[in-house]
This record gives sequence, structure tokens and C-alpha cells, in this order.
Amino acid sequence: MGLYPASRYFKNPIMWSSILGAFPWQMIFQENAKLQQVYRWYSNFMLTWYFGMVTTEYIQLYHILNANVIQMDEVCENVCMSLVFTCTGLRVWVMRRTNGLSEIIQTVVDAEREADGLDDEKTRQYEDIHVKHMEKVSFIYAAFVFMSVTNGCLATLYADTKSVIIGNSTIVEKPLIISTWFPFDKNEHYWVAYGLQVFDGYMAALTVACTDILMFNMISYPIGQLTKLQHLVRNMAVYKTHFEAFPTFTKIVQRHKHIIKYVELFNQSMGTFAIFEFVQSSVQIASVLVQTSPDDLTLMSFCFIVLFFTSMLTRLFMYYYSANEVIIQSINLGDSVWESSWYHQPHQLKQAMLMVLVRAQKPVSYKIGGFGIMSMQSIVAILKATYTYISVILRN
Repeated sequence: MGLYPASRYFKNPIMWSSILGAFPWQMIFQENAKLQQVYRWYSNFMLTWYFGMVTTEYIQLYHILNANVIQMDEVCENVCMSLVFTCTGLRVWVMRRTNGLSEIIQTVVDAEREADGLDDEKTRQYEDIHVKHMEKVSFIYAAFVFMSVTNGCLATLYADTKSVIIGNSTIVEKPLIISTWFPFDKNEHYWVAYGLQVFDGYMAALTVACTDILMFNMISYPIGQLTKLQHLVRNMAVYKTHFEAFPTFTKIVQRHKHIIKYVELFNQSMGTFAIFEFVQSSVQIASVLVQTSPDDLTLMSFCFIVLFFTSMLTRLFMYYYSANEVIIQSINLGDSVWESSWYHQPHQLKQAMLMVLVRAQKPVSYKIGGFGIMSMQSIVAILKATYTYISVILRN
């Protein structure tokens, strides 16, 4: 094992998440203790800085809520960022402190290493298509996040100043990128504060993006594997001419069990965070939409909102669409059994195929903790919750 775990599927997601130290140090440089220690120091530094930045957001939120007049647009601006940064930070911390992520990735590494002789040019083609699709989607998502941060940094420079009355004096506040607290006067030392926020903005947003990319690929992994299984089952008559039928189907069953085990491991490790993501997504979308007042909307702020909102919807869609696709492909495996020439198979093989058909009626699915499954219906529920939050905010 070299720099990263030897997984073809997870190679790029692991590389992306390790750039900012989000990937657990225990799984990097496993054959070189010195380099692993260096990465550990780097990862600890980046994570400490990240949580420090998130802490300043909550300190600033405390000041906003304790002001004489609570400005809801300032509250929404703060909550919009602080929630997603908090969820990502906690996820990274849990990935470092528990063995869940390493077990998930290790199951994939073992499956790729232990070739069972079933894969041919067609199955490899299915896998290549899936890997390239995820690489493209990951790049597009990262590009949206990067452009959103860049636009936010530039829009801040052209935003109007705001006059704040404190006692008998009026203070002109210059806008900043993120709603964070500083231990010094940010108006007097504006460019220092702005420079720190540029770094914080890119660091935090790209940490979220890189962690999301790793999650997207982890959720999507069974899709490619189930597609390969469908091809193998559907063409059992062809594969029977090259291999003994029953041993071949036994290997297919073992692969199906591997996929089921993989999803169960993910649910055990990351299922709880799906609840936070569900709540956080609806609150974040509501917070962004509340800030879109036509009265003070400039071209730069409009571009930022569009890019930010698009990246949020892309993030939401990738999580729940991928989880929904796992359910669909799991059901399609049963259809593949029906579409195969099962009636020409020996009695023992027919029974084994029937067992797979029955198991496929209970599709593999990712859980939102103990509150349901991740699917496209979850997006509808999130948008309904968003509407409720907006109604409450505007009413008050």
C-alpha cells in the first residue's frame, strides 16, 4: 500500500479529501510512519483552524441575537454557513475517531483485490462508465463551490457599506464574506479581516466540497456493482458456457452479500449524520432564500446567490439521488433474474436464483438514522420543511 489505500474506485475521492486534511491520517502513508506523522500534524492543524473558524461564527451569532434589535437577515446569513460547516466538521471528526470509514473502504479494497474470475470486458466497461461519471460529477460540484466562494469574495468588495448606530455615535461597517467574530476592530483592520476571511472561506468551503465528494462516491459505490451483477445474472446462459453454472452463481450471490454488508456498514457509521444533513439542508435553503430581497440585490450578489443556491441543490441532489438509485438498481437485480433464462437452468440453480429474486424485493437502502430511508422523496420533504421555515421567518 502506497500513499492512499489501493482502491481504484476511491482513489480520486480520497485524494480530494486529503488535500485539506479531511481524510483520516490513519489511512495515509501506512507504510511510512514519518510521512504519516507529518500528514497527521497537517490534518490536525487544518481541522483545528476549521473548528476555530466555526467557533467564531457561533460567537458572532451570539452577538447578533443579543443586539437591541435582532436583524433576521444577519441571523440567516450566519446560520446559512455555520450549519453546513458544523455538520461537515463533525463528520470529519467522527471519520477520524472511529473505524467506520476505514472498514467501509477496506471492504472495497478487499473486493477489488480478490478477483473471482467473473469480470470480463463488458462488466469492466460498466464499472468504467460509473467511475468516469462520478469523477465528472465530483469535478462539476467542486467547480460550483469554488466559483461560489470566488464570487462571494469579489461581491464583498463591491457591496455597500452599512451604518450602525451605537449609543450616540454612528459606525460605518464594511461588509465581509462570512459572518464571523474577530478579537479586534474589523473596521479599523478591515483588510486583515478580509484576508483572513478569504482564507477561511476557501478552506471551509473546499473542506465541505471534498468531504461531500467522498460521501457522494461512498453512497454511489453500490450502483456500479449492482449494474455489473444485473449483467451477469441476465446473461447466465452465456456465462454458463464458460463456467460451471452453480459455482458461478454462488460467486454472484457473494458479491450481492458484499454490497448488502457495505450499505449496512455505511448506515452504522454515517446514518446518524443523515439526520443532521436532512435538517441542515432545509434550514440552509430557507436562510438563503430569505436573504434574496429584490430591494438591495446587486448583480454580484445575485450571481453569488445563484451559484451558492445551485451548489446547494447539486449537493442535495447528489446525496439523495444516488441513494435513490441504489434502491432502484437493487430492485432491478430481481428483474434481471426474471429476464434471464432461469427456466433452462438446473433445479439447484433455480432455487438459488429464486432466493436472490426474493431478497431483491427488500431493496438495499441508506437510512436517515432511524427516521426513514434516503430517497428522492427525502428531497420533497426537505423542500416542504424549507417552505415551513420561510413562512415562520417571514411571519415574525
